[in-house]
Amino acid sequence: EEDRATEIFYRCLRILNPEHCDTIIERLSNIEKSIIALNSLSLTTIQLAFLLPRLGQFINLQIFNLDDNQLTELPVDIVQFTNLGILRLADNRLTELPVEIGQLRNLRLLNLSFSRLTELPESIGRLTKLINLNLSFNRLTELPAEIGQLRNLNHLNLRDTSIEGFKEFYGDREEVQGFMNLYFNR
Repeated sequence: EEDRATEIFYRCLRILNPEHCDTIIERLSNIEKSIIALNSLSLTTIQLAFLLPRLGQFINLQIFNLDDNQLTELPVDIVQFTNLGILRLADNRLTELPVEIGQLRNLRLLNLSFSRLTELPESIGRLTKLINLNLSFNRLTELPAEIGQLRNLNHLNLRDTSIEGFKEFYGDREEVQGFMNLYFNR
């Protein structure tokens, strides 16, 4: 269906502007190559309410910054960013994350601060390379037990949430304060 749409687009382009058609097609092709090579994308403070489909074109994306928008949901397509190491979603209107978030196995930093999250999916525990997780200023009251599987995590911000009982996830290990920067309520 998409190939058919592309074919129709090029046909219309030739009709509308036959002299420059090849140049336009070449430029579009160059743009597409640039999109594929793109490794960092920042779409901050532009009032995005949703992400467009076809996110999968950004296959080499390593840093995706969507801070300060109006996003209410994160599309499942986000899992196509297999190289993604940094995902910034601070100051949005997210109330939940897709279960598929756990497929972002290369994620090292996840900033979800100042959103409206009420819970996290259990799949968050599969983000085993995660070093920094910011959950501050959300409506969270508990963490899934699977968060204890995040053994590389060394920065966890739970400021201004209603989360209690962190020891349930990491036990009474004396080194918790030594290996992790914890930011709790108040």
